[in-house]
Amino acid sequence: MIVSAPEGTLVERGRELAALADALGGVAADGCGRLVIVSGEAGIGKTALIRRACADPTAARVLWGVCEPLLTPT
Repeated sequence: MIVSAPEGTLVERGRELAALADALGGVAADGCGRLVIVSGEAGIGKTALIRRACADPTAARVLWGVCEPLLTPT
């Protein structure tokens, strides 16, 4: 039997969410910016993790960047 999490649920990402919340909380507390790099293989939920962590619009201003997809010359 396969049990899936409800849509929008992040599974086993509590530690990562706490680290991002800590960084955002630090910005709100002292007004100094932070740089957070979230990396990993394609499809592991990096975008969902960051979207969840940044869902509170009052936490801090978030600037978001991405890398261009890896291209293999033909």
